[in-house]
Amino acid sequence: MVDGLDTMMLMGLDAEVLAARQWIAHNMSCAQDNDKTNLFETTIRILGGLLSAFHLSGGDALYLYRALELGLRLLPAFNSASGMLTSCGGCVDQLWWVC
Repeated sequence: MVDGLDTMMLMGLDAEVLAARQWIAHNMSCAQDNDKTNLFETTIRILGGLLSAFHLSGGDALYLYRALELGLRLLPAFNSASGMLTSCGGCVDQLWWVC
């Protein structure tokens, strides 16, 4: 849903955008445990989708807030001793893949 939100916005699918926004506001959670989260996919699809939606919506703070929330949970994967990305198995509170 989040991955396709920018496309829905560009296509003028207002009812679908509203439904997606409501889902993001009330159902999207970054607090579910899952040690198999794919950092790359989560970054480009969910984080990227939220940031695109923020831009295309003209600055709807909900999208920015959710992007910040997710970005903070992804951040530990970028803090490795070797300088290489680690899997999200070591991320704070684990992550999720629900979208």
